[in-house]
Amino acid sequence: MRVLTLLVIFCMLGGSAKAGSESYCLRPVNPYPGDWHVRYTDELHKRIEPQIHTFAQMRVEPAFEGEYSVSIHGIPDNLRFWQATKCFVSYYAADKNIFSSMQENNEQKQKREVTVATATVDIPLPLAKRIYTVWQKMLLKTRYAEDEFNAAPDPTTVEFSSESLYGETYYPAPCKGAGLLIELGERLIDYCKAPPDKRAAVSKALEAQAAALETFLKHHS
Repeated sequence: MRVLTLLVIFCMLGGSAKAGSESYCLRPVNPYPGDWHVRYTDELHKRIEPQIHTFAQMRVEPAFEGEYSVSIHGIPDNLRFWQATKCFVSYYAADKNIFSSMQENNEQKQKREVTVATATVDIPLPLAKRIYTVWQKMLLKTRYAEDEFNAAPDPTTVEFSSESLYGETYYPAPCKGAGLLIELGERLIDYCKAPPDKRAAVSKALEAQAAALETFLKHHS
């Protein structure tokens, strides 16, 4: 079972973690996953991620429900945020669990059809920069924890990335910092899904969440 494999690989975050790791609870993404995990993440990359470079991304992997991601990106030629003159938010959501749809991972040993819904909208460059900046600051806090973190059975894994930075946690988040970052990602999804006439109001909630994470980082630097 993939959860047991994850727990063996990542017994790093503990309920009684030291103050530094307890504040953030973002652990490094395993650089040496098993073959099964490589095949799974390849499927996720192909199906629920934009096929261009992203500046900030959250990918959510529930154990049984459909996986989804939200990301900020520019146009295909933009490999760094400073190159972007316009930014977008993209949301991808699978209607079924991609892991279970793979032939090797279900009792029927058959590849199951998965439909992915997508949405992409513009986001003001100053707001995108604010989110990108705080996203990077959080990922720079990624650490191996000294104590074991006992996750619930079949947890939801949440992976964050920003250019060359990566980190992950569980949902519900075990620590405040990771929880605030997840909420920021969820507000990005709200922004992407909002009708055009409601987007300005939703952007205020997005800015408020970014401000909450900025305040957190200021007091936990």
